[in-house]
Amino acid sequence: MSGQVPPVAGFALRLGVIASSFAAACTDTPSGTTIEFVTMEVSPEVAVLRPGQSQAFEAVVRDRQGRVVEATVEWQADGGTIDDQGVYTAGPVVGDYGVVAWRENLSAAAVVTIAESEPPPPTDVVMLGAWGCSQVTHEWNAFTRHAAPFSVWMGFNWGGADLKDWHEDLAIGRHWPEFSRLLSENPVTSDVYAEICVRDDDGLEEAEHREIADAVFREMRQRAGPGVRIWVTGMADWQEESCSTAGPEGAEIAARMADHVASLGLASRGPTLTPWKPDELESDRCHPNDQGEDRAALEIVDFFTD
Repeated sequence: MSGQVPPVAGFALRLGVIASSFAAACTDTPSGTTIEFVTMEVSPEVAVLRPGQSQAFEAVVRDRQGRVVEATVEWQADGGTIDDQGVYTAGPVVGDYGVVAWRENLSAAAVVTIAESEPPPPTDVVMLGAWGCSQVTHEWNAFTRHAAPFSVWMGFNWGGADLKDWHEDLAIGRHWPEFSRLLSENPVTSDVYAEICVRDDDGLEEAEHREIADAVFREMRQRAGPGVRIWVTGMADWQEESCSTAGPEGAEIAARMADHVASLGLASRGPTLTPWKPDELESDRCHPNDQGEDRAALEIVDFFTD
């Protein structure tokens, strides 16, 4: 492999996030076919890590037809270490750093922000909005029975809108316009509590879950605006038999997606809710009864007021 390694910090930071490049590089396959590489992208483009945390980066190389092709790349980074597989481990010093993948005259970069430990939840919540599925609707019911130290709002016709539904709704426009309307009608909204719900039989692989989570929370960030804090969590698990709708792995996938969204800086990590006990569930064994709703609502209030 030949070519000059681009200076990491200068390449990634002076020019902003240069997530892709367009050039041409060729390689010969064992069968004698020559493949011309044209573009390279690094994913994710931006990552926010705490000292010692790791993030796997991927270099995606395409040919002139836009097809993804296999290609060996080299990695370089500052602010931490990166191995041959593109796994970056943050060092101890906070700041903005670069990660670069390169092959011959193709190169692409991402920006890593190493930040201090996750800031504590705010205690100055004025109005808390909610986003999610029917689980959140049930949890928000408890706020009508108990006086919270801040105002709350929720879209009550979102029903069973899981992460995949919210992603598909980017094209349909059924739930997102209501989210924007509620934000507009409640201009003093200071925070949004976003609870990710996942069905483990939705047909998506882990990478696809991450991809749609990125798109959904970028949309939420854009609609909420810079003045609203977003807190992301995964739906609560079940102590015993799992909900037939979510499946045995739905809550675990949701928790991983919440961690992923927070690692990208699109939201801050919200509370981890206690798994539902059998006596906290309605007859469908999926949704909380009044007892479960009360307990979950108090955990959410405690998170924002402790």
